[in-house]
Amino acid sequence: MRATRCRSDKFYGCMFINAIGEYSDPDSPIREVCKEFKRLMRGYLRELADAAGASDPAALADELALLLEGATVTAQVSGDRRAAQTAKRIARSIIDEALEAG
Repeated sequence: MRATRCRSDKFYGCMFINAIGEYSDPDSPIREVCKEFKRLMRGYLRELADAAGASDPAALADELALLLEGATVTAQVSGDRRAAQTAKRIARSIIDEALEAG
């Protein structure tokens, strides 16, 4: 999530989070696509964490994915235009800690 994007008046959050909220049937193909996107995103974060030398790439990827989701929803729901900057500061701390342990 880019900080400039979530500061826009036209920021509507994550289309996958929005879509999954609209389809409550657990067997909905739309829900499956949304879940697959989130799985792929965590996988990409894990690849980056592994390449950076994190001591536990899976844990770092899970933490960063959760942070990204939280920042996106916070920016969308509360209109907090600083959510991305706050998440970036926290991410730096999490990453530094994971790399020091590695």
